[in-house]
Amino acid sequence: ITQRAQVNGQKVQKSVKLPRIDSAKGVDVITQSSQSTELLLANQQMTDVQQRLEAKKMEFNELMAKCKEKEEALGLKQAKLAQEGGKFEIFVKENQAKKQRALRRKQEEEQIRLQKEEEA
Repeated sequence: ITQRAQVNGQKVQKSVKLPRIDSAKGVDVITQSSQSTELLLANQQMTDVQQRLEAKKMEFNELMAKCKEKEEALGLKQAKLAQEGGKFEIFVKENQAKKQRALRRKQEEEQIRLQKEEEA
């Protein structure tokens, strides 16, 4: 019997011999040992795949933990920037108010100076 499968993106073809059955003797001893060997190899392959899967899971969990740390750090930076942005807006508003007061004062002083010149 021939089996076809795809392992890691590669096509694999595997031939398996069926046991010979003699009418009185049952399954041939050589075939039984080869079946046992095939079973052991399959179990070893399964164990190897399971170990690789566990390693990938651990690697994934480590990457996710690093991503979470970076996300938290980014959140802190964003909060700090928002706070500094608020402070900057207050600073700009205060400066605009000072500028408006200075312009009013300048206009008032200009009017007073013009009045004094007219009186004189």
